[in-house]
Amino acid sequence: MLLSRNTTSKNIGRDAKAAASKRRRMTTGRLSRLQRRILRYVYDTEAHSGWVVSASHLELTHALGGNKGNVSVSLRNLEAKGLVTVYRTSGGKAEAVSLTEEGKNRAYFFRKF
Repeated sequence: MLLSRNTTSKNIGRDAKAAASKRRRMTTGRLSRLQRRILRYVYDTEAHSGWVVSASHLELTHALGGNKGNVSVSLRNLEAKGLVTVYRTSGGKAEAVSLTEEGKNRAYFFRKF
C-alpha cells in the first residue's frame, strides 16, 4: 500500500472505523417485505405467549408461505442486523427464533391493528 507523507497509520485506522460504522448503519436500515413479515409474525407469537415462547423455523415457513431457503436467508440477515436471535441445533439448523429488544421495537411498527 502506497502512503503519502501526510497519511499516517492513525488516519488509515480512523478511515476504516468510519467505513465500518457506515456499513453498520446501512445494514440496520431497510428491511425486505419478507423480513418485515417475519418480524411481525415472531412479534405476534411471542406477545401472544407472554414473551415466553419463540417461533420455530418450520412455523415461520408454513405461516409465511415462503420458500424455506428464502426464509433462512432472511433470518440470517435479520440476525446480522441484531433484530432476532436464531437458536440452532447442534447440526447448525435453525430451530427457534426470538426477537431482541431492538427487534421488538422495530416489529412494533410493522404489526397490524
